[in-house]
Amino acid sequence: MKTLYLKTISAFVLLTLFTLFQGAYNGLAANEDGGKIYYTLLKGTINRQLADDFEGVLKEAEKVNAKVLILEIDTFGGRLDAAMRIKDLLVDTKINTIAFVNKKAISAGALISLATRHIVMAPGSTIGAATPVRLTHWEEKPASEKVISYFRTEMKSTAEAGNHPGEIAAAMVDPDLQIAGVVEKGKLLTLTTKEAIRLKVAEYEVNDLGELY
Repeated sequence: MKTLYLKTISAFVLLTLFTLFQGAYNGLAANEDGGKIYYTLLKGTINRQLADDFEGVLKEAEKVNAKVLILEIDTFGGRLDAAMRIKDLLVDTKINTIAFVNKKAISAGALISLATRHIVMAPGSTIGAATPVRLTHWEEKPASEKVISYFRTEMKSTAEAGNHPGEIAAAMVDPDLQIAGVVEKGKLLTLTTKEAIRLKVAEYEVNDLGELY
């Protein structure tokens, strides 16, 4: 049995939810007008359970008319179907969403980040390298050209929906794309924090959640 993944390594999955209250910073806060802020951590492998948990977080935030949902992201990637489900939920929600890339948003993490309305990154972080692969019990193989073409378009359209640069997103998937001064043909695009800000993929560099709040 073959399962389609975005390139990933095994890691422990964490997802937490805080409803944030005014005036405190210990993972709990609110903005100045009292609007509720929800926070969730997507860390480790993106899988179906994490997608289920995220959907629950988002529904709760929508139920209370939260003003902002912050996703702190630190992942090498995971299952394509799980990532697409999270992406669709983010694109469809009316809540203002912010991806805080804290260390890495690789592969599925890049897709999820691009599905939010705003991206900020911690110093020394990376985003990109999103080529799909097929995993069997014995080996990892490149996905077919059909799958790469599909996912390239998904990355581009997702980025454009969030007002992020579509061509930059597409170059994270397809090594045949060349962007002058950005990436050579034959290489996948991965960006550092400062590169992402320069290319308008990310808006700001922030050191921690306290600075983001």
